[in-house]
Amino acid sequence: MSKGEGLYWRYEGLLSRLESSLGRVLVANGSIFGIRRDLFAELYPSVANDFELPIDIGSRGYGVVYEPGALAFERSTIFWEEEFKRKIRIIVRGLTGYSLLRKKLRGFRRFQFFSHKLLRWGIGPLLFFTFMANVALSRDSVFYTLTLLLQVGLYLAALNGWRVRRTRKPHPVYYVPFYFTMVNLAAVVAIAKFLSGERQSTWDKAESARLSPVGSPALRVVTELKPHLTKQPSPQRAKGIEPAEIAEKIAKN
Repeated sequence: MSKGEGLYWRYEGLLSRLESSLGRVLVANGSIFGIRRDLFAELYPSVANDFELPIDIGSRGYGVVYEPGALAFERSTIFWEEEFKRKIRIIVRGLTGYSLLRKKLRGFRRFQFFSHKLLRWGIGPLLFFTFMANVALSRDSVFYTLTLLLQVGLYLAALNGWRVRRTRKPHPVYYVPFYFTMVNLAAVVAIAKFLSGERQSTWDKAESARLSPVGSPALRVVTELKPHLTKQPSPQRAKGIEPAEIAEKIAKN
């Protein structure tokens, strides 16, 4: 799933840079963001803090900016099932946040939220109605027959991307349609859950994303410690080595 997620983050980074030029970044990245201590306010338990805080601070007239030089290491999910569930959680919490904070989104920021978030989340249901309308219109139109064939080709490519996801390195012609279809199907499920009254107050990280990202200092610490630990690793059971010493050694390198 890392390739599809990489495309998504490059797109999000572009939007954040454009929003930052106006001092109006809409939401933050939960893995790395900071605010002034005096701007912190009480949070809703069912809304993500990286969603609520930027909206609340921006509504009070303060600037919210994106710093491209700030780095965070995070491993992408490996299995599409985990990414599917993660997208559902994000959208359910986002819709919950919008329902509670919509009065704080005024003027241009309201337009931002509609175009950046709500419109994207609504693509899933729109794709279904677009396909059904295309089927009906294709009966008497060559143009709509061609657009129907393009849609069918997209979903067949997505299906093939799902089929070969673990058997070989998928080509972009397959994994991009697969990721696109998967996230929009997740949006449909999330909207249904939200409308049914389901809310999520906790964030459960995907199992495959719990490992330290490749190249991160944390992974290097684990790699250094591993040979010195027993089958039940803990700081107290490390033999002949101190984690602080390893951290200092890595910092010098």
